[in-house]
Amino acid sequence: MTSAHRVQPQRLSQPIDDSEKAVGAAEWWNAGMVILGEVMGTGVLGLAGHATGLGYLIAFPAMVIFGFTSTYSGLLLCRCKVDLFAGEGVGGYGDLATTVGGPIFGAFTKFMIVINWYLLMPYYLVASGGSLSVVAPDAPVCGYIWTLMMAILILPPMQFTTLTEVSLLCGASTAAIIIVIFLIIVQLMMDGPEGGSFGANWDAISPDITPLGFFGSLSSFVFAYQGQDIFCEIISEMREEKDAPKAIGMSYGLMTFVYSITTVLAYGMKGRDVQGFLPDAITGGGLTQFVGVLLFFHILTAYLCIGIPFLNVMHAKFSACGCFGAIHEGSVGARVAWFIISLITVATTYLLAAAFPFFDALQVLLGALAGAPIVFGWPAMFYLLGCRMKGVAVGCFDLIMCIIYFACTLLFGILGTMDAVGYVNEMLNDPNVHVGFDCVLGGDGGE
Repeated sequence: MTSAHRVQPQRLSQPIDDSEKAVGAAEWWNAGMVILGEVMGTGVLGLAGHATGLGYLIAFPAMVIFGFTSTYSGLLLCRCKVDLFAGEGVGGYGDLATTVGGPIFGAFTKFMIVINWYLLMPYYLVASGGSLSVVAPDAPVCGYIWTLMMAILILPPMQFTTLTEVSLLCGASTAAIIIVIFLIIVQLMMDGPEGGSFGANWDAISPDITPLGFFGSLSSFVFAYQGQDIFCEIISEMREEKDAPKAIGMSYGLMTFVYSITTVLAYGMKGRDVQGFLPDAITGGGLTQFVGVLLFFHILTAYLCIGIPFLNVMHAKFSACGCFGAIHEGSVGARVAWFIISLITVATTYLLAAAFPFFDALQVLLGALAGAPIVFGWPAMFYLLGCRMKGVAVGCFDLIMCIIYFACTLLFGILGTMDAVGYVNEMLNDPNVHVGFDCVLGGDGGE
């Protein structure tokens, strides 16, 4: 079958009715793997470190509570997409915002989501470049060169045009991060617990806890579950959209389990002395390099899960001028345009990653600003406004959860941002932070 006759799954900002869906669209387990690949990132490897800023009486329950609340917000989005606005052309998060809040609110939401996607990509480049440098720690290669290698390697798989096409990669990526966690836990057990016994070095409540630090650490737990901004896109590519709750439940259930086990075991073994980034606990040369390869692959896949939706949005915007067809038509012009847009995207995100010395700190600030609305605020607002538009009564439990979501949006949005601003200021005044394109051996991209 030629590409010109291939029917592709639904695209961002290109609503189609159910009769036009591809026969080979994603099953629910494909969708679940994509969610895992995009959401379950390397943030899990820092959660035990953030637990030290809270103490186990706060950190351990918070892990499960935020797992549940993040799952439920995803289910609210699912109800909007599949039940309230089925067949109405709601192809993405921004489309849903336009439907319930009008064109201005929709445009604002689309802008925030797309900018968030774009600014995550340089962050992934820096992190993956660092993972590559671990593979060859003695190589005389500057950090920004490692990052450039990642940028070159990511360009070919960026030619995939749907998340369904990378779902198997997402499954392998999830397996990779679980293997990394397993190896780390084994290493921690071989080293033995701090203080001579499991839990001997724990703090029930951290003695160093502060109001801003409290919300800053909790924000890291919240953002570890952040991925709701691509749920509508993932659901749009499913064969049966009504199976979306299965995908969300499976992926977030596994995430909550992995996050909880990892944090409890790592914090239990090392307590307040646990590494801020768990792979630092592995000291063996060959094992360290193997972990570096797994982390590189995992981060590369996360880049794809953000990059493909971003490219769909950009391609749809430019194709609206009539210069080339939509990407689902499979024309040569559309494919060439996709390649050019992907090349520009990879190049500009590389320049951001390598040239700006404080990009990592600014990305933390962006996460604090956008994370709480994406996980809590927007899903609750979409659901309440959608029910009002359709004349559907809101259940008591749903209403309570939405009120909690709005409160969390304000608390984490304001106090989490204040904590992030403090981190940015600390980075700006750190004399050890390098200027972009300084030749620093390692994968920091010059930061």
